[in-house]
Amino acid sequence: MAQFLGDIAFLLELALVAAGLVLLHAARERSASLLRAAGWILVVGATGTALCTGYFWLRYHQAGDFDRGSAPARVAERVAHLDDSLGIVRLL
Repeated sequence: MAQFLGDIAFLLELALVAAGLVLLHAARERSASLLRAAGWILVVGATGTALCTGYFWLRYHQAGDFDRGSAPARVAERVAHLDDSLGIVRLL
């Protein structure tokens, strides 16, 4: 399950890069500097986020976290030991 969540996040980031490139193309045709800035923000931000997602996807894969269909046991243990004053963990 976690592997597919990483894949979905990466796919959404690629869609944002593509949207930024389309925005850059439209800004170039209309000579709109604000659209050009927004396009670059999308491209750079989504590329950075995709690199981060890819890095952690590989780290989790190397740690063997994708070998199971559920969350790793150590994550469940960490959540169980949290001092949760708002009662959020108890809802899980």
